[in-house]
Amino acid sequence: VGETAWQLRNRVRQRFLELFAAIEQIKVLKAETAVRSRMLELISQRFSVGESATFEVNSAQLALQRTQMALAAAKAHAASVRAALAEALGLPVGAIADTRFDFTSIDRLPALQQLSTRTLERVALLHRLDLRRALAQYAAAEDTLKLEIAKQYPNINLGPGYEWEEGDSRWSLSLLSLTLPLLNQNQGPIAVAKARVTEESARFAALQAQVIGQVSQAVVGYRGAVQTLHTAQNLFTTQTKHQRMLDQRFAAGAIGSVAMLGGHLASLVAAQDRLAALYQAQQALGTLENALQRPFTEHLSLKPALHEKSPSGRERARA
Repeated sequence: VGETAWQLRNRVRQRFLELFAAIEQIKVLKAETAVRSRMLELISQRFSVGESATFEVNSAQLALQRTQMALAAAKAHAASVRAALAEALGLPVGAIADTRFDFTSIDRLPALQQLSTRTLERVALLHRLDLRRALAQYAAAEDTLKLEIAKQYPNINLGPGYEWEEGDSRWSLSLLSLTLPLLNQNQGPIAVAKARVTEESARFAALQAQVIGQVSQAVVGYRGAVQTLHTAQNLFTTQTKHQRMLDQRFAAGAIGSVAMLGGHLASLVAAQDRLAALYQAQQALGTLENALQRPFTEHLSLKPALHEKSPSGRERARA
């Protein structure tokens, strides 16, 4: 149930992010269409009095047509994404057809300065549902082995099966420390149970290593995406200031309309770059959350979600 709920949450989050990007893309393309329409109008007027060439008119017309096609495609994509979001929510498309979503907090990305990669690995290892399931399977195999041993050697003392290594922030599985009589110790039910413990131990160790790798890779990807977003934001801010300066110069008669509109196009390109960087940063955040299998905040709980006891009631792990 927990894994299913997480998958549903992840799917809804992804569709919500895609809808945000589609809506913002439409806004940018509408603005670009308006600017290019005005530029074509101005260039056509200049052409009519012999102040521009046919090539300039054709180039402006082609650029406008491409923008109009991109806008039409963006609108179709937005409708498709909205339908996908409705499906993920288990609703008919009409239920959210006219819904206005609040995206105001989508650019507020959590920082990682206070959380090291080791800390995030610890969170994943203590809370991921697939690891908890694998650990439970190991515990069940180990209990079966202990039971088979107790049937034949009731006085044997058995060592601990697994524990949380606080210093390394890892789960440590130690195959049972057994001191069995040499006679027939590897035959019958004991051998079968011990083989299963070995198999479950190897499976868990591989999964734990995979999770650690996923978290490390996700942290690197997220930090890189956030840095790219900061760069795009700075460029967008710089271009916005430049555009204000061009608007002031145009108002003062220092530059013409085409030069001023060219500045607007440059600002729209910067806006598209910022939108793409924000989308990628949110994608990277989603990847990190999937590696942790929990929503990311700067105040993640480091307390273990795993039970301290095995199904048999004996102490199994410490954290």
